[in-house]
Amino acid sequence: MASKSGNGATTDDGRPKYVLSVDIGSTTMRCCVVDADLHFVATATRPIDYLRPQHGYVELDPEVIWKQFVSIIKEAMEGAKIGTDQVSSLGISVARGTFTSWHKETGEIIHPFISWQDTRAAELAKSWNKSATFRTLASASGMVHAVTRAKKFLAVSVIEFKAFHVCMRTQWVLQNIPRAKELADQNLLLIGTIDTFLVWRLSGGKVHATDVSNASSTAFYDPFQMEWSSVMCRLVSVPMSVLPEVKDTGCHFCTSDEKIFGGPIEVHCLVADQQSAAFGQLCWDNKQVKCTLGTGSFLDIATTTPHASTSGLFAVVGWRYDGDLTFLAEGVATSTGSCVEWARSVGWFEDAADTSRMAQSVD
Repeated sequence: MASKSGNGATTDDGRPKYVLSVDIGSTTMRCCVVDADLHFVATATRPIDYLRPQHGYVELDPEVIWKQFVSIIKEAMEGAKIGTDQVSSLGISVARGTFTSWHKETGEIIHPFISWQDTRAAELAKSWNKSATFRTLASASGMVHAVTRAKKFLAVSVIEFKAFHVCMRTQWVLQNIPRAKELADQNLLLIGTIDTFLVWRLSGGKVHATDVSNASSTAFYDPFQMEWSSVMCRLVSVPMSVLPEVKDTGCHFCTSDEKIFGGPIEVHCLVADQQSAAFGQLCWDNKQVKCTLGTGSFLDIATTTPHASTSGLFAVVGWRYDGDLTFLAEGVATSTGSCVEWARSVGWFEDAADTSRMAQSVD
């Protein structure tokens, strides 16, 4: 039974209202019903199952993700014994860089979600990094930085594409999936990370949007200008028309179609998982640091302006809410979880939890 919360909002007849928080990570999808005192009233979870059709490919079925998303929200609400009229808002945190594409008018899904762990674009990224075009751009940016001292040009002069960048995998899609290229040429293709896809479905195909934290993790977004980069889009031959509208992390994104949950639910937050973790761990002030060790390892340093790193850190937007804009300088290692699993498989330990004891045993 949902306990009545403190001084939070209530319905017209005095029943307490709650916030729904959905986290879609790399291994688990979870919905929590949270009351005004920040207590978890009910939760529901589902495991995330990956498709691995060939070596290096890591995919998710968009229809399965959608059905799981809807089902855990319904289950959590049932567990809390509340209806949609008692939901103040829904917030969604997602694993960044996992995206799909679909038909703007019919909603036809063009390909499965391509996970951030997917490496199909690795060779494409390598070829870009070695290309004369990219080297010329880097050299020119370095010279412009030497004259202007503008950090944006320093960042461009040292950037390297990685397989986990959405821009690389989007170019791969347009080069290798004819239907996607056909729709893009007709201005009928939309792409989106998991949050964007869910908002599209929740709104009945009316809203194609993401937030600044998810946008800045694609390599299509310029955190120095706070907008999609037309230069990057032209460079990788991706039309800007496929990209979603970018909004604040905390704002009204959409109101769900009443048929989905039996009543409308308003979505008031979209946020990328690592930025969400930084916010939740109170990494708010300049130079504060958080480190997440999971499927991948992510070290994030809060900054007041985009950080132009010469040592491999990425400048991403942490969040933007009510005028408050926070950036992160981020270092990424994508294979932490798989390395731990490999070490377990060769007998170094029996359970991943043993690594904590092993680490603490070192002086």
